[in-house]
Amino acid sequence: MFGDYPLSVKQLVGDRLPVYTEQESKDIKGSFDFIGMNYYVTAYVMDNSTTVPPPPTETPSQEEPDNPEIPDTFAITTTVKDGVEIGPSEGGVGYWRSYPRGVKLLLDYIKTKYNNPPVYITEIGYVTLDNGQPLENLLQDTDRIQFTQDSLNFTHQAIREGADICGFLMWSYIDNFEWDSGYPFRLGLYYVNYTNNDLQRIPKASANWFREAMNPDWKNNLKAYNRLPNLSRSSS
Repeated sequence: MFGDYPLSVKQLVGDRLPVYTEQESKDIKGSFDFIGMNYYVTAYVMDNSTTVPPPPTETPSQEEPDNPEIPDTFAITTTVKDGVEIGPSEGGVGYWRSYPRGVKLLLDYIKTKYNNPPVYITEIGYVTLDNGQPLENLLQDTDRIQFTQDSLNFTHQAIREGADICGFLMWSYIDNFEWDSGYPFRLGLYYVNYTNNDLQRIPKASANWFREAMNPDWKNNLKAYNRLPNLSRSSS
């Protein structure tokens, strides 16, 4: 973005960090085509730089309220401030808290920090924990619809305020194996029956809703929608 590593990275990594030559710095400065932004949840962060980070642990349990995730960030994350949760729990996963407004906050930050670059929301989604509940409950995913609708509204607000947002891609088209959580974490618009030999796909209520939301009038509100047609239209 700016042709060099952030100061915080230099301070943390020290002489282990490769050094750019002056020419390399010039070559990479502003050389990106767009910024891809992934968004799922928001948390509060507190400084923890005076504490030696603990060794990596297993993935937090589903009941654990906080999800530090990366122990060497020298930060403490929490979803609670002044005794109030930042948002409701997502689909039975305790440390995933729904907060659609965070989409707007992050888009505003990128616009201000990086001089309003083109942005694709390359991943955004809502998790549901498959803990043996009836199939009908998983298919009637009204909470995912509400999260997506609110996220789109905040995205539209950012566009109206001048952000150069080019696309909005849901994660995911179908349920899949999440790399750190396995099959129980379902984020798809389509349900996948993992016990069926042909892995039957069944559209959830959110799939039908999203199909209607991606009509031409909505697409016209996105700047430069056709800039990356293959990426953008994969969400429709």
